[in-house]
Amino acid sequence: RDHCVTGVQTCALPILRIYQKAGFEITRKLIGFEGKELKGETCTKVQECDPRLAAHTLMQFQPNLPWQVSGESLLPSSSRMQAYRLGNSLLFLQPLGETAIQIRGLYFATQAEAEALLLHAFSLYPNQTFRLSPAFPEESVLPFLPQVGFTPLALTQYEMQKELPC
Repeated sequence: RDHCVTGVQTCALPILRIYQKAGFEITRKLIGFEGKELKGETCTKVQECDPRLAAHTLMQFQPNLPWQVSGESLLPSSSRMQAYRLGNSLLFLQPLGETAIQIRGLYFATQAEAEALLLHAFSLYPNQTFRLSPAFPEESVLPFLPQVGFTPLALTQYEMQKELPC
């Protein structure tokens, strides 16, 4: 069946109620993080890869990601990103100027692979602030990111979905 998907900030209660009255249901909570430092030993097996190919891999193997971090959304801006792979895990980075790096995507098979990818990123961009926008499913990044030193952002959102009639 076809469906429509949207995101609503969790603090926007009047807007949330409007969407619910229109038949949208909350499917999951999306959260973001910020990290300034991650220490540890860098993994030499992390490989830089073509962001376009990595986005296509996501489209094939991770079809249920929030639209903001899906392969389809990453693909058009892939020329401004860097992608890294370790095993079955991927990390997409986009510099935001002199002091910040946006983590556009973090998809991991194991927490050890995710931590190795993040350590690699921090070693490439020392003294940078790393940001994940509130577009990551709560169940995929908790409790892992806080355990390695990332702080949750105050802004969160609900992903909402409505089934469309045939």
